[in-house]
Amino acid sequence: SCHFLKKERRIELAKQLSLTERQIK
Repeated sequence: SCHFLKKERRIELAKQLSLTERQIK
């Protein structure tokens, strides 16, 4: 289950990154 949590967190981080990139542009 720990691995699953890591994957979920990675997806959330990716979403945040994409949002910040859009704001910068």
